[in-house]
Amino acid sequence: MKKSLIIFSLIFALFATSFAQEVKDEPTGAKSTEATADDKDGNKDQICHHRINLHLGGAWNNNIYNRIPAFRENYSLSAIFDFQYAYFFNEHWGLGLGVSVSDIFAKATMNFNTVIPQYEPDQEFNQGTTLYDLYIRGNDIREKQNVFALEIPLQAQFEWKFNEKIGIYAALGLKAYIPLYARNNGPKTQGTFESEGYEPYTDCWYRDMPNHFGSGAYSIVGGPNIGMAGKYNPTNGSSKDARQYRMRASCDLIADFGALFTMSPKTDFYLGAYCGVGFMDILPKNKTPFVSANADNTIQMNGTLGSDVLKFFDVKRDKWRTVTVGLKIGVHIKPCAHLNRES
Repeated sequence: MKKSLIIFSLIFALFATSFAQEVKDEPTGAKSTEATADDKDGNKDQICHHRINLHLGGAWNNNIYNRIPAFRENYSLSAIFDFQYAYFFNEHWGLGLGVSVSDIFAKATMNFNTVIPQYEPDQEFNQGTTLYDLYIRGNDIREKQNVFALEIPLQAQFEWKFNEKIGIYAALGLKAYIPLYARNNGPKTQGTFESEGYEPYTDCWYRDMPNHFGSGAYSIVGGPNIGMAGKYNPTNGSSKDARQYRMRASCDLIADFGALFTMSPKTDFYLGAYCGVGFMDILPKNKTPFVSANADNTIQMNGTLGSDVLKFFDVKRDKWRTVTVGLKIGVHIKPCAHLNRES
């Protein structure tokens, strides 16, 4: 994967350099008829080399929810706002660098019946070294997920105007995806959580034991933060508590394609599609248990973002490389364009 990224980066750099060289090598006398006519009016260059692009987008996003049979994904969407500055070497080709903020927001419903064999007894009650099997049932449990990120895109850009009113825009490049803050939470009023214990040594079932086994409230907690260590830290069980994890950054391949509609000589309205594919896993390296015990000995479910939920449900693919497909609207501003004519 690293070799692929290096090769892609070299190709991208060569691609951008070739445009700059094309402009340098263009003969001074090789001007279009429009440019020659322009010179007579006293204007040396009719091309505006600068662009300021503002976009707002919404998209479908992949998620780890749909890999787990016990989870039903209600939705997994994302929103983005981006700002880009681009320099165009000639009428059609340019290179842009920007900054974006994005949010992945998702929701899932859990229904599962599973067992943790040979569970440590001192997490529930002190019985020396005797082990038992912990049976867990979750019914209609809801979880919400948010991942806020900073993105830094670098793209080769292409524009082509069919006439004075309409044209096309395309862009291809890489972006740095940097999660800033993420969290899981779930309403305690929805769904039920039940647990039982079976001790093979005595052939005994433990049920309906307050603060140990039986039906009761559950909590889903988790608030990953890029600046924190990401180690498990028990909380008091409130669904609003935030516990710190560390989400990881990624490098993504991104592309845009759409239509430009002229609003004025300085401004185009943009409507188009965009997509992105992540090369790296954004889940925390250090994960907490999906099911753990609180300080008061009650069972707690931890959020999917920072827990070992994929391992817990024996899912083979334990990485999350983001995939995004969506739509954008926005404006492309040419600050140096002449107001009295198309540029």
